[in-house]
Amino acid sequence: MALIERDVFMESLQKHFENVAEGEGHCIFLYGEAGIGKTALVKAFCR
Repeated sequence: MALIERDVFMESLQKHFENVAEGEGHCIFLYGEAGIGKTALVKAFCR
């Protein structure tokens, strides 16, 4: 399943992931109404 209009969110997750890999602490909260794609976003990022 392709994520539509999620490039900004994927880029943000990637940036935070890289910062964590460099030793910086980060915490990300994903929130929103049911069915808007929070889980799909995380699954796509983990691939």
